[in-house]
Amino acid sequence: MHPHQELHSILFDIGNVLIDWDPRHLYRKIFVTEDGQPDDTKITWFLDTICTMAWNVAQDRGRSIAAANRTFDADQEITFGIGASVVGVALQLRI
Repeated sequence: MHPHQELHSILFDIGNVLIDWDPRHLYRKIFVTEDGQPDDTKITWFLDTICTMAWNVAQDRGRSIAAANRTFDADQEITFGIGASVVGVALQLRI
């Protein structure tokens, strides 16, 4: 969009009507088995543990990446003893 162009409409796609939003589309390319097939077990673990729906909702509501990283680091140090290294990997995956 050109900087001086007027915005006439905004389209919200709530409920995956126009765009099929599913993080599994990306992760099927990243989490693969030795034979190159999607590893659904690892994908499910990642989405249930690292990149949860609550995390996505908080980001959609405007939480900064820095705030998300602080929250994630604190949670991970308590539960897994890991922190910034996992966040770094997640950011490289563009989560």
